[in-house]
Amino acid sequence: IGHFETWTDFFLSKGWQTTDYFANARNALDQNSNQIFNIDNIEAYESIVLKRTNFKNMLIKRGIKTENNKVNINELSAKLLAASNVSHIISTNEIETGNFSKVFETGSINNVSFKVFETKIDPQRFTMVKDFKIAETMEQINKTIINENFDPTKVAILEKNPGFKILNLQNWNGKIIEETPNNLRLEINNNGDGLLILNDTFYPGWKAYIDKKETEI
Repeated sequence: IGHFETWTDFFLSKGWQTTDYFANARNALDQNSNQIFNIDNIEAYESIVLKRTNFKNMLIKRGIKTENNKVNINELSAKLLAASNVSHIISTNEIETGNFSKVFETGSINNVSFKVFETKIDPQRFTMVKDFKIAETMEQINKTIINENFDPTKVAILEKNPGFKILNLQNWNGKIIEETPNNLRLEINNNGDGLLILNDTFYPGWKAYIDKKETEI
């Protein structure tokens, strides 16, 4: 957060006369450069941005406000970040929101340092929920998400009627057994029926299996 504006301001005022700041700016782990260090990034330079991914990121950014070098992130954006498996935020400004705590700060160069903030809401690579909302259009999805009672870490949005009304999930636990670019194997122990949510980009070729039996995604 804030790095793009800081980088632009420095470049317009200093040009390439000094490279100290640009070397330090690598700490921002901008899109694609994060891959050098094998660190996931919620954003990337993409030739085609998926509609739902773009929409979600738009909602997240809508709730992030910067004023006088202070950042405030509202509750919905904080929960959307956690539901997107975001564990840390890198910012050139201080984040004052209670859902984040600063865990690291680089040295300052040209009065700019990079700060790492950790979310206090558990990031979700995958989760199970019993509650869901049906929203068949982007307009309905938007209305569902911006509702003050909606919690994206606990409620799923389904784009079609699943054929059931009530799920009786009581508790669950799980872990990743194997993960490759084309395969993900989870071990899930659940008491009651629920919806398994995987935080990943949907692709028509994906298939899901429960105990080796194919099931609907």
